[in-house]
Amino acid sequence: MDEPKFSAGLSGAQAVAGWKHPGELAVVFFDIGQGDGALIQTPRGKNILIDSGEGKDPDSRFLKPIDAAGRVIMPFLRQIGVNRLDIVIASHPHSDHMGSMYEIIGDADMEVGQLWISGFIQASTSNKKLLTTAKRRKIPVYSPDPNELPIKLDAGDDVAAYILYGDPNAESANNSSIVLKFIYGRVSLLFTGDLEAPGEKNCALRWGNTLRSDILKIGHHGSKTSSTQIFLNLVKPDVAMISVGSYNTFGHPHASTMQRLQDMKIKTYRTDEQGTIFVFSDGKTYRVEPSRL
Repeated sequence: MDEPKFSAGLSGAQAVAGWKHPGELAVVFFDIGQGDGALIQTPRGKNILIDSGEGKDPDSRFLKPIDAAGRVIMPFLRQIGVNRLDIVIASHPHSDHMGSMYEIIGDADMEVGQLWISGFIQASTSNKKLLTTAKRRKIPVYSPDPNELPIKLDAGDDVAAYILYGDPNAESANNSSIVLKFIYGRVSLLFTGDLEAPGEKNCALRWGNTLRSDILKIGHHGSKTSSTQIFLNLVKPDVAMISVGSYNTFGHPHASTMQRLQDMKIKTYRTDEQGTIFVFSDGKTYRVEPSRL
């Protein structure tokens, strides 16, 4: 079977206006500063939100208030006519990944099918707001059982979606991160939250070459503690996405991570440099289109 072909362009703004071609899978990596947030829309119209970026009141003094939901995500969802999120996933309980999520699932005009969390215990304001909002709106909340992996999510008949990892008993919130793989035809994507070296090792030991994916959402914003060589060797992505804020105080992405990606000739996109990044696929080929929304 031929490998998927890759093309890149600069027509993301036009893609928003016309959204996407019929029969395409669309993935949006939002430019929301120092944090993660991505939307997947399947060819048959199912919508999956993975993380939501920082909110108005960060859990840490090292993070900036961003209001990713109000400024970026909700306006975009309204623009493309989304009033239902079939699956919402908070990869782990850090506010730069889910600080805005309670606003999104709490919006009276937004229907939410189910919420997935890593299950890691984190007594933070943003985590409490998320769970309280889900309870108020009677949204079912699930967390992965490590003994029952992989867990197949209902992304429709055309797209296969699996939770490959998620450990509520991990030694840190980052390493509890939910890892997701999406497959549409011959094109695959892997999302890793803020997974660091210990979690990557566990994934590598459990899944081996099953991790192979065309597009990798780089873990922990390109931190030096993630994207280990053994993990990259198994995923073997053609394209890497780094969700990161300009001039962040953490030094993300780290030079060593960028060097590994360069050495492997992995085409790399960064939200701090290229804005919101769109991926469109017909299941045979895919194209990447950065855009400043």
